[in-house]
Amino acid sequence: MLRGVRQGMKNLLERVAAHSKNQAISKKGAVKIFIIANRIQIQKTLDHGHDVKTIWATLKEEGRIHCTYSHFCQMINKHLG
Repeated sequence: MLRGVRQGMKNLLERVAAHSKNQAISKKGAVKIFIIANRIQIQKTLDHGHDVKTIWATLKEEGRIHCTYSHFCQMINKHLG
């Protein structure tokens, strides 16, 4: 019985992880949270010579963020600056 419960939880965990991974960030303050949570990857991308506009365009196209380029730049400067 316990094995079935664990298996059910694993499936639920996998489903929830997949669901949240595919969710677009659109709530107020979500861009800030996204940038802080992904600051290492964003910084590495900037360090490799990619510009902020390309990062913003990629994330927007993927549906990971929904904000203007101007707001994204403000958040990048504030939290990675």
